[in-house]
Amino acid sequence: MEKRATQKGIVLIEVVIVVAILLMVATGLIFANVVYIKTGSFTLSSTKATLLAQEGVEAVKYIRTSGWDSNIDSLTTGTTYYLAFEPSAWSATSTEEVIDGKFFRSFVLDNVDRDSDSDIASSGTLDSNTKKLTVSVSWVGMTGTTTKQIETYITNFLE
Repeated sequence: MEKRATQKGIVLIEVVIVVAILLMVATGLIFANVVYIKTGSFTLSSTKATLLAQEGVEAVKYIRTSGWDSNIDSLTTGTTYYLAFEPSAWSATSTEEVIDGKFFRSFVLDNVDRDSDSDIASSGTLDSNTKKLTVSVSWVGMTGTTTKQIETYITNFLE
């Protein structure tokens, strides 16, 4: 009789151990799934922000091609501007741009100096036909605000 009671006790301990192992595995799988979803969401947002920043660069190039003096040179350097697509053309505006209710895109133009070898430098002679363009796209995600930036130069090549 004692042998049978001991076997029942061992079976109960085995069941408790199996249940504990299954709970740990289930918890691990749930945690892995949450990490997978967060990573996927961030990757999707990051990719979209990069594409929006590239589109922003192309939009400013379009604005430049439409008229350097009236559309680029007339903008105040160091000031944040936004892009607007009205009927069939891009334009710079001071009204904040929100895309898909999540992404905020802006751009800044800065003056460019050239050294004695005509290379871009931190100081030197002002190049009035070249501007440094910085396009920024930011969004609020699960871990806070993230920003993607593209920096490039645009020139008045039509001049």
